[in-house]
Amino acid sequence: MMNIIKIKRNMIISISAIMVFLSSGSAWAALIYETCHNPASDVFVDSNHPYAFELDLPGWDFEKGLYTVATFELTYENQCGLDIYVYAADPNNPGNYDIILGTIPITTSGASGTATFDLLSCLNDADFNALFKDQSILYAQTNCHYYFDEACLHLEAVPIPGSVLLLGSGLLGLIGLGRMKC
Repeated sequence: MMNIIKIKRNMIISISAIMVFLSSGSAWAALIYETCHNPASDVFVDSNHPYAFELDLPGWDFEKGLYTVATFELTYENQCGLDIYVYAADPNNPGNYDIILGTIPITTSGASGTATFDLLSCLNDADFNALFKDQSILYAQTNCHYYFDEACLHLEAVPIPGSVLLLGSGLLGLIGLGRMKC
């Protein structure tokens, strides 16, 4: 009879602890990071004078699959009749801008606006991980004819998905029950 009471008490304690952990905001919280590059004055960019800049990164050690949001925004003015191309450089070779982040197509000559690129959908896993995993700087470059205003990078990641936490806590509970029966 005493064993049954101990088992029930331990089950109630385990279930309560799991519920408190899962209901706390920290169990499900995403890490959020945002950085922007804004030159002191507008910079004219053309194919002969591309504009290269650096964006600081958080240095997270996460694979692409743990990111929930990865967007790059470019604010521009006076687009002069050509598409705007946005590239990133391989961190091992910062001078080689060969990973395309996106293109802003011609709308009308003199167009201005902000374009947002979803990096999770436009980059393959290898390129994404090369640019963001364990890196401290994103080397970016734009070219074609326009005035550069601002570039912003927004990242969100969930380091341990909630389903893994739920599975792990359930397994711990089962292990605890199994040890009590022995």
